[in-house]
Amino acid sequence: MKQPLTPLIISLAIASLVPFPQGEAIAQDPATELPQLVNWQPPPNWEPVPPRREERGSITIIWLSGTPYEMGLQQAELVGEGVEAMGRETLNTLDFFGRAFGLSRLAIRRSFSPFVEECSGLSEGTSMTMEACMMLAFGDVYQEVFGTLLPQILFNDGCSSFIVRGEATADGQLYHAHTLDSFAALDHLIQNPTLVIRQPTGGIPSVSVTAPGSVVPTQAMNAAGISIAVNSAHPDEFDDLSLQGTSNVQMMGEVMSRATSLEEAIAIFNAQERMRANIIAIADGNQEQGGILELLGFESTLRPIDEQGIVYASNHFVAEGFAGRDTPSDSSYSRFNRYQQLLEPDGKDSVYGTLNPEGAIQVLRDRVNPETGEISPPDLFDDDISIGGNGPLRQVVFEPKTGLFWVASGVETPVPEAPFLCFSLSELLGFPNAVSCPAPEIK
Repeated sequence: MKQPLTPLIISLAIASLVPFPQGEAIAQDPATELPQLVNWQPPPNWEPVPPRREERGSITIIWLSGTPYEMGLQQAELVGEGVEAMGRETLNTLDFFGRAFGLSRLAIRRSFSPFVEECSGLSEGTSMTMEACMMLAFGDVYQEVFGTLLPQILFNDGCSSFIVRGEATADGQLYHAHTLDSFAALDHLIQNPTLVIRQPTGGIPSVSVTAPGSVVPTQAMNAAGISIAVNSAHPDEFDDLSLQGTSNVQMMGEVMSRATSLEEAIAIFNAQERMRANIIAIADGNQEQGGILELLGFESTLRPIDEQGIVYASNHFVAEGFAGRDTPSDSSYSRFNRYQQLLEPDGKDSVYGTLNPEGAIQVLRDRVNPETGEISPPDLFDDDISIGGNGPLRQVVFEPKTGLFWVASGVETPVPEAPFLCFSLSELLGFPNAVSCPAPEIK
């Protein structure tokens, strides 16, 4: 990094230590209040599924509904023990940083109100404090600034995505695949895979593939046919980040509850400055559009699905004007090169034109070194070089037009060997004429 992030840390520390009178609510910056962009209508006579919990294989499903505060209380009641599974040391450390350095106050100031309210409900119903919850809700920003000073629960650093459609696939459908990676095996995320079905009052229902205690998504899809997932990226210059900005994963949550098209999703991101860089994959199943949104603090650009029907990303910027303005690892280039070999029509091991859910899963599982052709063993958690071996915590394939999705968790076997369980968002929501899974799982 040409300029260290130390000045940014100092600036954040000064900003966070602005005193607030005890007992008074912390005002939120008006910039984090977005105009409503909800053009979605539920099916006639549909009612939200009442809050409840269900187990399917190794995956827990919870249904939440109502206001953000109410959904926070419901999450606490349904998976409170999962929140406690983070561990007392982790929760206490998050609470300490939030209180002692004022980071939770800064997070509240820069957060969208639904996430603050959901944290309020979640903290009321569990031993996780409001301060700890807000540290997680603003965790993508604090991960960037403070690095490994904070608990590892904040660090799913890595990840990769691809979106394919049309001639790239066997059936013409649009598929969006994502692997959530980390340099360390994070037990809380691996051992507690949870589908959170949010049915917000006045918003669009969605599913988030996550773990208990989180109010923000990393992999999600809504009932309007929009899917979204995040890959980490790190800026080369600290002044490419905005001290007045907000959280990217919170904006992903706003997309899930408000956006019905790719254009609306991009508008939500472009309405705000950002306190960290990221790479966001967004797919619009109904319009068969999608792309990779590359983000810095004050700028964004979309790499859309190309004429061949493909787009993919690991952890470095590729778009003109963005390439070279980050600090990627060698692993990012290696995984990107392997996507080229697999997805491009003229790739060395091309699967172009054959992709379907099974084919997309095989790409996510791929553990080939693109330079040597060597295959890393499945029991090696992080080979730091392959698509399927870069420390996978969980993997998902979305088919946003139909609302079907497939999830692999690592509870019983390592993610690269785990079956992908199939789910239907329309069935989970109890929609009439719901689309059913063709099979319970893909092995």
